[in-house]
Amino acid sequence: MALKIKSSAENFYNRTGKNFVGIDEGALELFAEYVLENGDVAEKLLKTRKRKGMYYFDDWELFANQQAYANAANACFWKVNPDDPEKGTTDRWTYREAEWGRLPGFLAWHTLIKDMMEAVMSEEGKGLKDVAEYFENLTPEMFREFIKGHDDTPDLDLQLIEERVENLNEMGKVIGEKYDGDFVNFLEEQDYVAGKIVTALAETFPESYGRDSYELEGRGKLYLQKRNVLLDIILHQGASHKENARPIKYMNGIPIASDYVIPKVLRNLGILKYSEELARKVDQDIIMDEDSDEILAIRAGALLAADKLQALLAEKVKTTKIYSHHIDALLVKHIKSKHIEEFINDYLGVPVDQHDIHYTVTLTH
Repeated sequence: MALKIKSSAENFYNRTGKNFVGIDEGALELFAEYVLENGDVAEKLLKTRKRKGMYYFDDWELFANQQAYANAANACFWKVNPDDPEKGTTDRWTYREAEWGRLPGFLAWHTLIKDMMEAVMSEEGKGLKDVAEYFENLTPEMFREFIKGHDDTPDLDLQLIEERVENLNEMGKVIGEKYDGDFVNFLEEQDYVAGKIVTALAETFPESYGRDSYELEGRGKLYLQKRNVLLDIILHQGASHKENARPIKYMNGIPIASDYVIPKVLRNLGILKYSEELARKVDQDIIMDEDSDEILAIRAGALLAADKLQALLAEKVKTTKIYSHHIDALLVKHIKSKHIEEFINDYLGVPVDQHDIHYTVTLTH
């Protein structure tokens, strides 16, 4: 499956995507040199991120289950502009977590799933099997009521609530019936091998993890993001020295998860070059269909560029242990860091571009 993800991206990009998005090999080389010339950047690149307990479970078994549920129903958290549906907005869905204040988007979603799990397990004698049963029987009404009960100023303007709940229903049912309520049993069934997990996720949870691919009208399939995200996040935590952690094995060849953030950073770095028309749409925050050739070109181009960067860095430091989650950490975690801005301003001599990429959303990514 790892090879299919990369080869499908290459096939689509070479046939169609390069008409919209170019990959600047010179900029890739320049950025790789910059990373390796700055020791603190390289150190952060190779350091696995620790997922903080305020948003995630400290216990690895609970964390793995949290991630399975959260990523099954993870989607874009940008709100639609009610005054102009053709344009996006910088407003994001938020959720109040009592101790740490109001949280946006991704962090809000993962905290909400954690809160739901904790609410179930707070009752005496209840555990992960009961969590699975809860998610299997969750309804959109229950979902909204939970937010109201755990948020002083509830934000119910979350896209795709019904679809998210349907995915959570599937996850709860399958995990409860087939894996005794514990997603770790699924990972053990795959022997923690990355390629096996990616394939089995789609087969075992077809609605939640089997739809992160696109049919390309006789040009095969393009595989993107969702299953890679889950692998990357579990690997992060698996390597963070938790007492019961089990890292994912054989991550070589698993490409980066290509969402809207990675292309934004790569474009800022001068690595991705958009066609004039595509640049106009992105810069004017125009919403594009998620399965349009333009959006797929951006995401496939970003996947391939990140893969090239990964290979380039590995070659320069003579190691096989730079994985996609390292590249994700480098590009995403440090998007607003002085390192990225320094490179853009000093090496490229261009201002930092803060435009996001707006496109229609389903739960396929």
